Amino acid sequence: MNNRLIRVASLIFLIFLAFYQAAYADVRYVFNKHLNEGSKITEWTHIEILGEIKDQDTEKLKNLLLFMRVNHDEYESIPVFLNSQGGSVEAALKMGRMLREYNATTAVIHGKQCSSACLFVLAGGVNRLVLFDAVLGLHRPKFNEQKFAELDSNQARQVYNSLLLELRAYLREMGILTQLLDDMLLTGSHSMDYRNRTYGEAVKLAGVDPAYKEWMRARTLQSLGPEVLEARDRYTDCINARKPRAFCDRIYHAELNRLQQ
Repeated sequence: MNNRLIRVASLIFLIFLAFYQAAYADVRYVFNKHLNEGSKITEWTHIEILGEIKDQDTEKLKNLLLFMRVNHDEYESIPVFLNSQGGSVEAALKMGRMLREYNATTAVIHGKQCSSACLFVLAGGVNRLVLFDAVLGLHRPKFNEQKFAELDSNQARQVYNSLLLELRAYLREMGILTQLLDDMLLTGSHSMDYRNRTYGEAVKLAGVDPAYKEWMRARTLQSLGPEVLEARDRYTDCINARKPRAFCDRIYHAELNRLQQ
């Protein structure tokens, strides 16, 4: 397929998305002028998940991930921004696994929140970013109250414990400490325990998947050589030390320019 046909196909897809998102505005494609991951995170073109997480959102997310992979291959990891108070746990687990499959970067940016079931979506990213004034909300998972009330106490306990086993297995699969679920269970489903980035880092809800990180190092070494890999390592160390982003960028790009001479 030539470039003209690709552009036409992409335009048709975007028109389709406009109608699709009008009906279901919870998962959407957000185009920004700056596509380079070196720019500010708020300037990235990204997928956004906001509002209540519903079962139909999984198919929308799948379509958008495919669209981003085809049309924005400059991203090593597809950015997905979250701003949700939760919703369907089942849908959240499906979305999280989908994001892991596509090597997505999940992010809760300035002033936004990711609460309840949204935490399981956040866990799916290979890169998980929780900015300094973002909020993580914890409480116990719950079932549909009407259906749950129809069970006797033993049945309810069995069903609930089965869910907890599934959630613990999911968190281990994603490399997140199960302490997250233990902490969620301390707060009733009618309330919310709000945490920050420091907590996210403590339970590994904010961080990088080790397997993905080592895979990217191997790819960088193979394609760009050891000197560029060392420059990237120093850049990562600079960011992790929470030095000003502009300072880290300046040092990193100066090193790259030196290597290219």
